[in-house]
Amino acid sequence: MKYGYRKIKATVSKNRTIRHDKRDYYVTSGSDKFSKHKSTPVKISRYKDKLFIFEQSEDGILLGEAIAKKPFDRPPAPEPSPVPPDELDTIIALLEKHNMAVERPVLIEVYHRGLTLARAEQVLDHNQSRYVDYMKKMNQPDDRKNQALFNAFMLDCQKSLNTNHVATYASHGDIT
Repeated sequence: MKYGYRKIKATVSKNRTIRHDKRDYYVTSGSDKFSKHKSTPVKISRYKDKLFIFEQSEDGILLGEAIAKKPFDRPPAPEPSPVPPDELDTIIALLEKHNMAVERPVLIEVYHRGLTLARAEQVLDHNQSRYVDYMKKMNQPDDRKNQALFNAFMLDCQKSLNTNHVATYASHGDIT
């Protein structure tokens, strides 16, 4: 029990590999201490995916280390349940679908001021023809056009959020 490890008998092959627990390990450090012409009996101790190699005697000296050739075959982790996208992610996907270069900090700021998915769709539908004309008239690379389109959409959203939708009949009376 020298070094505090429980040791198991094993053999380092002439090509410097060890077969233990149905797994192959390759000697990485201390490989020069093992013969290339014949197998060498040793004692090993496993720690996680590594083997420590000791001399054959009970209180053997540490000779080297071996690492598994393939990582552990663990059972596959259960698939995490898909998280439905929140409203902001849905808005981003909608804008990217309409070829806009979304600047997330700007969008998040407008979102916190009251932008909703329904309002974003409403602004897009209301201004879609204007956006198409705007894209045709611009003589810029596509990434600049997409950025400008997003900026126009943000201005339209801010205008939509800042207006009070008051019914026309309500403004004709005496406001006191």
